[in-house]
Amino acid sequence: MLTEAQVRYISKRSRLNRAWPWVGSLSLAAFIGFCLYFSFRYPLLANPYHVIDLIKKGSLANSTLLLLAAICPVMVITCGFLLLAMFLFLFAVMHNERKLLKIIAAIMQNDDKRDT
Repeated sequence: MLTEAQVRYISKRSRLNRAWPWVGSLSLAAFIGFCLYFSFRYPLLANPYHVIDLIKKGSLANSTLLLLAAICPVMVITCGFLLLAMFLFLFAVMHNERKLLKIIAAIMQNDDKRDT
């Protein structure tokens, strides 16, 4: 039998888990929007093709050429993929927690039936 504190905790986790699809979807949409904004607002930092184009035109200063051409686009894209992976893992974790909460709810119902 579960204590009252355990039942409150399970109830709280269930509410948080039910809210996750909305929170996660909005967070993911905000992340994608930020990536698009960043790509268009600061193309030197996020778009390797833009950097290559500026190099071909010769309009990029030599001081920033070495840094931007090789490191910045790769780093920004890598960070974006890492954040995307984090979101995917969060969705997987919340899905697993939902399954576990359903199992706990089923066990609690069986305990209640046996007690009556």
